[in-house]
Amino acid sequence: MIDDQNIKFNPSVRILKQVREFLGMTQEEFGQALGMTYNTIGRYERGVHKHLKFSVNQIKKLQELLDEAGISISDLPDDTYHNSTTLQYEITDQSNQVTRIRSRNRATLTSRSNSSLETLRIERTSFSQDELAVYCEIPRATYQRWISGKSEARPTIRQLKLLCQYLGIERIDELPDDFGAVKETLDDG
Repeated sequence: MIDDQNIKFNPSVRILKQVREFLGMTQEEFGQALGMTYNTIGRYERGVHKHLKFSVNQIKKLQELLDEAGISISDLPDDTYHNSTTLQYEITDQSNQVTRIRSRNRATLTSRSNSSLETLRIERTSFSQDELAVYCEIPRATYQRWISGKSEARPTIRQLKLLCQYLGIERIDELPDDFGAVKETLDDG
């Protein structure tokens, strides 16, 4: 956990820049360590990208860097830019979505997907796919693309924290490397 005397996050400065500077790294060094270009790091720091989105492998690399500095991803601010009115509306809307989902006649909580994320959801929660997506502030279509393998999972810091919370994951390295469908290998023999 963070010792408040070591690092305090300034809400007016992008979190990624603060973390990079705290680690004493240049944009190029930080980008190489995360498997990104320094241009991408720069765009995040300048606010060209609204939210930080990393692949699961990049998140794990970030956690390794943070571990060395005695910081956890859970110590990081969510890097969301909501005012309190917008956030209250989203929380109310989220609650209404879950109520609508639960009131529908859902046949089953299981899934035909062989996604590692789906396996965790089924084993560790009683949520449907829609409920987990809503609780974790992930658009349902995005969640579906992640578990089908149609697109690489790139959750925001907030989405990542919520996924870990609802799935009972304590450390980032417990997350599967890929949220998509598990690729089956064929035996030649």
